[in-house]
Amino acid sequence: MSTTKLTDLAHLLAVFGTHRRVEQLEEELRIAASRHSGLAEHLRGQLAAGAYDGLDLNTRPQNLQAPANPPVAPGLPPTGAASCGQSDRRGVFTGDWLRDGCDCHTYTDGYVGDLVRHWNGWCMFRTTRTVAEVIVAQHQNTFTGLMSEHAGRGAHPADAWLATLKQFASITWLGPLIVVDRRLYTDDLTQVEITTPDAEGRYTIGWGWMWDSVELANVHTVHGAATS
Repeated sequence: MSTTKLTDLAHLLAVFGTHRRVEQLEEELRIAASRHSGLAEHLRGQLAAGAYDGLDLNTRPQNLQAPANPPVAPGLPPTGAASCGQSDRRGVFTGDWLRDGCDCHTYTDGYVGDLVRHWNGWCMFRTTRTVAEVIVAQHQNTFTGLMSEHAGRGAHPADAWLATLKQFASITWLGPLIVVDRRLYTDDLTQVEITTPDAEGRYTIGWGWMWDSVELANVHTVHGAATS
């Protein structure tokens, strides 16, 4: 475990409990990094061979509704790990990037969760994996839309992907972990946040986004209302 900083190790042990589980996490991350490197090499080879010359990334999917880039407050929350503490109150959380999507409500989407704390004046909330999956999927739809726009201007798929990473964070699942990668977006190689589930399998969502708690009646689609 020589690659883990001592300042980070104490936090990892608090989350995962044992050195063995921390080592397993590090190994999974190394495997994932290796696979991504292999994929990049494969894409470069395919592009050089002309395999994607007929690929249509110019047409934006008709059912794709990409909200604006979520505003990010300066800095990062203290931790990307889910909180195991007692939450303050149940609420519906959303942000200005989800405003004005329909005529009948102020916000197109909101997510049910328990307020964990405020950070720089914005909410961080704890929610189920089902709700977290919706948030990640919607973010990925936005990412896909931006990538399609770059491709529509003539960029190859790999170049379109890299260009999108420079203007938008990548959020992906790695097993039970949510990986928020802002390295190209912020031009800072340390800007990777990993959100882990707590003992109940719930996730604390914040990621530096400007989340607000709003009235349920102001939201068109409330995710997690029946399950959270």
